[in-house]
Amino acid sequence: MTSRQGIGSPEADAPRVLLVDDAPAIRNALRGVLEDAGVEVVGEAPDGIEGVALAGSLRPDVVLMDLRMPSSDGFEATARIVERFPGVQVVVLSAYETEESAAAVRAAGAYAFLPKHCDADSIRATVFAAWRS
Repeated sequence: MTSRQGIGSPEADAPRVLLVDDAPAIRNALRGVLEDAGVEVVGEAPDGIEGVALAGSLRPDVVLMDLRMPSSDGFEATARIVERFPGVQVVVLSAYETEESAAAVRAAGAYAFLPKHCDADSIRATVFAAWRS
């Protein structure tokens, strides 16, 4: 694995990730999947508003974002994070896997769009690819 200088740390060997999803069980499962790969989960948010705020204060390398959440959805939160915090990559993970959703996510500036039913290896690989980009 190549070493990359992280946004939040002087020399990072693995990505620092923020989880944004309204379901605590999903956040917990994602934390386990990522930590098993050596990823540091730096924070969790239950909606887009808190996700944007935490992206600003924690400066993760990657945000793993749900689309459908209360207060502020993932489309809006992704666009705000990409605009306000250059260098922070957003990977959207959603059960709403339509072409329209994927196109809207790309238009908002997300690095990638993954269906929630994808396997753990795909999630880890995409997070690492986003971090290295």
